[in-house]
Amino acid sequence: MRLSLLLLAFPFMICHGQNIEMIDSLSTSIIQNVYMESPDEVSSDSSQAKKKSSLKAYPYVFYTPESKLAFGAGGIYIFYTGQSQNLKPSKIGFGGYYSTNKQYKISMNNVYYFLENKLYFELPLSYGYFINKFWGIGNDVPDSDTTNYAQQTFSATLTIQVPPELFSADRTGIIVDYDNTTIRDRMGNPQLEDPSVIGANGGQLIGLGTDLLWDKRDHLFYPTEGNYQYFRAIVYPEWSDFVFAQFQLDARVYYKTNKRGVLAGNFYLESVVGDARFTSCPLLEVYRCEAIFMAATGIISFQ
Repeated sequence: MRLSLLLLAFPFMICHGQNIEMIDSLSTSIIQNVYMESPDEVSSDSSQAKKKSSLKAYPYVFYTPESKLAFGAGGIYIFYTGQSQNLKPSKIGFGGYYSTNKQYKISMNNVYYFLENKLYFELPLSYGYFINKFWGIGNDVPDSDTTNYAQQTFSATLTIQVPPELFSADRTGIIVDYDNTTIRDRMGNPQLEDPSVIGANGGQLIGLGTDLLWDKRDHLFYPTEGNYQYFRAIVYPEWSDFVFAQFQLDARVYYKTNKRGVLAGNFYLESVVGDARFTSCPLLEVYRCEAIFMAATGIISFQ
């Protein structure tokens, strides 16, 4: 008896410390869990790929102290850009939500594979208004009961990857990143009144970067074996309102223990150098809340 799809279609989460990346991460986790039900349809293994397109949509609801009750819907369209046996599936993910206290977000994530996976395009787009939290930066920040602020953000990141000539990676490419964030209301947050906090009024980011990818997973959405390494570096030069560099390293490994068990490990590192806007600094709560969500879905999934 399979109940996991029904339960995952209406997740109800309570996480303190809302931010837009955390909500996106939860939404992505929902999609991936839905596709666990039929992994062969989107497998990167040429012996399993059916080259069939598919469209799945889902409603969801969540609650945070900042957003209050929110209702959303989203979906993912899986398709192939050619008939090559080794071609990985492309996808268009889309979604949006609206909360009872008038917060909202709409987003679309476009991922395309061409030329037997030698050419890769990715373009996530998002626009929204929401209340976030900011406790300050560093270990010596005094406690405060006023941590909220309201922001409005539009972001887009274009990534184009091809097989590298000088590296042993599977793909490398260029990244163009754009982000325009406005702090609509500081809501009495004392940290945002501190003149040393960079970007307390928001601002525009325009960055250029590069990345390296090694991907040996046996499945794009539900890997059971293999490994994955990703390195990214983006520089925001003088034409950006803030001048800094951002680095990211994501390494994962998967071991299949039995027919239904997988042992996985993940090492993640993110850092910034320079005068980074405070909203661009690495966040820890995102990954903890996603881990809580994944643990919860594992508990309530019955086979």
